[in-house]
Amino acid sequence: KNFCMALRGNRRLIRAVYERIAKISTHECKVLIEAGVDAIWPSDDIAYRSGPMVSPKDLKEFFFPWLHEVGWLAKRRGLPVIYHSDGDLRPVMEDILNCHVDALHPIEPKAMDINELKQKYGDRLAFIGNIDLEYTLTRGTTRDVVTLVRKRIQDIAPGGGYAVSSSNTIPGYVKFENYITMVKTTKKYGRYPIRH
Repeated sequence: KNFCMALRGNRRLIRAVYERIAKISTHECKVLIEAGVDAIWPSDDIAYRSGPMVSPKDLKEFFFPWLHEVGWLAKRRGLPVIYHSDGDLRPVMEDILNCHVDALHPIEPKAMDINELKQKYGDRLAFIGNIDLEYTLTRGTTRDVVTLVRKRIQDIAPGGGYAVSSSNTIPGYVKFENYITMVKTTKKYGRYPIRH
């Protein structure tokens, strides 16, 4: 509530907050790069299922400059950048791509259609996730998991640019047998080159 009110009435405060975030994030990125990480994975949820939490214009002004800086630091060292945000990111996909992002996670199923994203952005962006947490991994059967994982591999993996993962983290309420099934199914059917 206070953040939203400040967006309207105290944008200097919002700018100061994001400048502080940018300073911390870029320092963290530099430390990780020097430590020898293989990729940079900034995370900051900026969207609901219905779309961005704030206007794309505000994201462009306040949020994307620091993500761009983090992406640029990674690219200077030849490291891939994986960006995490839940929700429908389609209104700001070009902004995300302009921040040197190579892969997007977790592709929340009820927010975005991964097939549509692959068709539109698959030549510029890799995708990680989209294995449903709301039903398949939590309440579904192992057969449901096999079916969904195989479908994602068959539909999204050809040509490269897909890694199987849940549609967020793996919380404690995920059925253990379903998690193991996701891993085993991925190992069985998800090796490149993908064969139908």
